Amino acid sequence: MAADLLLVSFYFPPFSGVGARRWGFLSRFFAENGYRVAVLTSPLSGRAGAEPTGHERVSVHVAPPPRRPPRIPRLPFLGELLAWQRPFRRSLEQLIRRERPRLLAFTGGPFFSFVLAPGLAKRFALPYWLDFRDAWGLGSHLPLRFSAQLIRFLERRAVAGARLITDVTPEMTALRRAAFPHLPRERFQVLENGYEGDPLVPAPGARSSPALRLGIWGKFSPYSPAHSFLLPAAVAELTAGFAVEIHHFGSADGEKALAESAARLGLEKSLVFHGTSEYEAGIAQLAAMDVMVLNHRSPLMVGTKVYDAIRLNRPVLAFCQTGDALARLLRPFRHAYTAATVAEAAAALREINRTRPNCLDPDLDPRPYSRERQARDFLPLLASLLGPR
Repeated sequence: MAADLLLVSFYFPPFSGVGARRWGFLSRFFAENGYRVAVLTSPLSGRAGAEPTGHERVSVHVAPPPRRPPRIPRLPFLGELLAWQRPFRRSLEQLIRRERPRLLAFTGGPFFSFVLAPGLAKRFALPYWLDFRDAWGLGSHLPLRFSAQLIRFLERRAVAGARLITDVTPEMTALRRAAFPHLPRERFQVLENGYEGDPLVPAPGARSSPALRLGIWGKFSPYSPAHSFLLPAAVAELTAGFAVEIHHFGSADGEKALAESAARLGLEKSLVFHGTSEYEAGIAQLAAMDVMVLNHRSPLMVGTKVYDAIRLNRPVLAFCQTGDALARLLRPFRHAYTAATVAEAAAALREINRTRPNCLDPDLDPRPYSRERQARDFLPLLASLLGPR
């Protein structure tokens, strides 16, 4: 039977990283609502299988690895493009002939597959959807000027022919609409991220630890070196008054800036790296934290860890400016604090330690922030492209 949707997703379950979670969930959700989904992924995601997501309407296919991956220092996009475009293009051509999909979908990053979309769509007379699940704002993420110009050209070519373009925040959708004023506004839509699983009920407010425990979920230093200094500096201001612990849950490999800042301030014993774990196990550990500490890689973006904090219903300290997308999302919650300076962060932590709130907001209804709600709200738009099931 023909596939309704042929998805290109470099990361996909059983790959355990955050890059696989969005479309692992969406593929399963669309299948549960009657659509057949075929997925092309990379060898990094594991073996192909008929039911990798636990649903018979989802089939996963793995592109062969590149024969000679090129080494291009400081140009990750071009390296990915030159290494992977041939195996992915050939695999896609075969899958399109075999699966006869009605819609192609490309999600990134990495974004090399977006370059393939216009040619394949024209060759096989198929509409396509670009899903910007990550911060890729008009080539601005690349540090070298000439490469940014190239990526901007390739992005414009891909976006111009897309039937649908989704971003994860209203801010990014507005930016992309402004960059393509000649395209219909309705082509640009928001498909937000969200948490998975059931919401957690906050524990009673009694202290289980004399120290104020700050929890970091996943990447922190790679998003902003400045934040890696601000957090330990704020903690250092508080140590004379009360004990503070920083607990990091995730890979410590990229957290050199955070570790070095803590060491310079004499906080080595206050910073604990717990390493990576399975998603629900990590959530259980985070539930024991007093505060979730968040940051971002772009003022226009909101990471999935924000939604995990909402699921946990824990107080939040977010390093961002008041006009950022992250601040906008957190503004309605009573015990969410934003900080852009050491003084602001220290003041927020003093207040949290004084009051010890056990929740992000006592009146929080977390359901609108779930992946399921985002996906369900998106179904009518998918039906407009594919027809109802």
